[in-house]
Amino acid sequence: MQEIYKRRLTSTEAERYFVYIERDYWDKLSVIQGTLRIRFGKQEFDAKVDKQGRLFLGKFRDYINLNKGSTIIFHKNPDGSFNVSIEE
Repeated sequence: MQEIYKRRLTSTEAERYFVYIERDYWDKLSVIQGTLRIRFGKQEFDAKVDKQGRLFLGKFRDYINLNKGSTIIFHKNPDGSFNVSIEE
């Protein structure tokens, strides 16, 4: 899997459970009509990206834990979806 996007989370992102995705990466992350396909383990979901580039992950709290200062990493799968992981 190829690493596509990586950045350190701010306290606001961690508290509100979203990740800001810079517009320069929208094409690389295949953001289509405000939706991004993400995978946690074997489960795949559609996640919403708003017009400001915020990917909201609140409904995925059972799969991912966002903390201030952690680094979020997106890896692209061959089928076009993305695995999302956190480095503390």
